[in-house]
Amino acid sequence: MSLLPLALLLALREPAPTVEPTALELRWTTPSSCPDRAALLATIAATLGEVGDQALRPITVVGRVEPTTPEGFILRLDLDDDGHTSTRELAGPSCEELTEAAALVIAITIDPRLLERMQEQPAAPPPPTPGVPPPQGEPGIEGEPGIEAEPGIEAEPVGSFDSGRDDDASPEPTDDRSPRFARLHVLARVNAGLGGGPLPGPTAALSIALGLGGPQWRTELTATHWTPRTTASPHNPAVGVHAQLWTLGANACIEPARAALTFPSCAGVLAGAVHAHGTGELVPASVVTRWVALALEPGLTWWFRPRLGLCARARGHVALARPALVSEPSGTVFRGAPVGGALLVGMELRLP
Repeated sequence: MSLLPLALLLALREPAPTVEPTALELRWTTPSSCPDRAALLATIAATLGEVGDQALRPITVVGRVEPTTPEGFILRLDLDDDGHTSTRELAGPSCEELTEAAALVIAITIDPRLLERMQEQPAAPPPPTPGVPPPQGEPGIEGEPGIEAEPGIEAEPVGSFDSGRDDDASPEPTDDRSPRFARLHVLARVNAGLGGGPLPGPTAALSIALGLGGPQWRTELTATHWTPRTTASPHNPAVGVHAQLWTLGANACIEPARAALTFPSCAGVLAGAVHAHGTGELVPASVVTRWVALALEPGLTWWFRPRLGLCARARGHVALARPALVSEPSGTVFRGAPVGGALLVGMELRLP
């Protein structure tokens, strides 16, 4: 860190008597060859100028200057500003420069308005030397030709030190629960509910899904088990069937989002097999019959955690191929319905 800007700023202040500000409690340790505590207090007082004690913050400062090499020193300042602690470390070639830097940091901590006043005071140009023409084209002197700053580049003010307090308003917090991911992510879902259509009567449905998603879209592969259901022939109660259904599916979805909610609307195809065997007087042989359907599946997901949500799906389907179990002489014991569906609720996970 360069200490030249600090020295220039301090040089602009008029000297003041060695008076310890009533707001300051100072402990200062240096080698014998360096400026002592009285010299530091004098520099602090000169930097603060005429400021009423009521305008000063009470602070406690512990400062220490130590040699690091034959040609350098290091300064450590521990500041306690009304319970807000901070530490500053500066390195320099001489104790005098470090003492001036410490005085400026302490003065700004006591009176934060000091920095604004120092920035408002332009540095006066040095007096001209007799017989030597003034320099031309120096940047930073208003009214003289010089190098102009490129458009869009702003000069950083000299002496902008961190006073150890965060007085700036923090940016508005973002909603970490936002479900709108800006990049590709992995989906996993587990659902359970009640459905009907493929089997004889309502039955429980258990479903899992894996997929990929992006901003407002997703694709899914699903697997669903429709739990076993038993029914008797409407023509002969002594003859019955016990059946269950396993399906695999693929969905393509759009997924608008609002706050912590997403609204997936999916269309896809389902295909699987009905596993059935006869009961009662029916020959207990097992049969497997294919089942194929087109499905629509709107849903809702509430992301109560950044990557974990509660979801609900309403799945409706139209069967393209449906099972039928026929016996002689009882006739048709069971035939799947042409339409059906399921209401499912569960949990959903997104990674990363």
